[in-house]
Amino acid sequence: MPAAPLVNSLFKGKKEKWKPLFPRLMARLSRISGVEIRPMKDFFNIVHSEPPRKAFGRIRATIKGIEIRLNLKKGTFRSERLIAAPGTKDLNKVYVLIREVSEIDEELTSWVKAAKSKARNARRKQT
Repeated sequence: MPAAPLVNSLFKGKKEKWKPLFPRLMARLSRISGVEIRPMKDFFNIVHSEPPRKAFGRIRATIKGIEIRLNLKKGTFRSERLIAAPGTKDLNKVYVLIREVSEIDEELTSWVKAAKSKARNARRKQT
């Protein structure tokens, strides 16, 4: 589990109602092989666990829910839950809002795995 002070600071005020979902989200993501969650100042990066540790996603708390942004093109998956992220260029092109425990599911896991795979393939092309 990421550092408690950062978690507490991310889930302050109106965002606090989403804090109980965070441990379940971390438990789900920790079961994906080769994925690490790295704390940053105002969010968590989802990165490859093996070098080079490039980020392919981001987790942050908003007043609307826990937002998970992923480096996937809109339309890669057919789901109303995936939303095109405004103002993005290279990274984090879509996002999903988590507001209920039931939304921390296999579908979410499949999107994270797909973003991880896409990032790994992009790294291979660069070497």
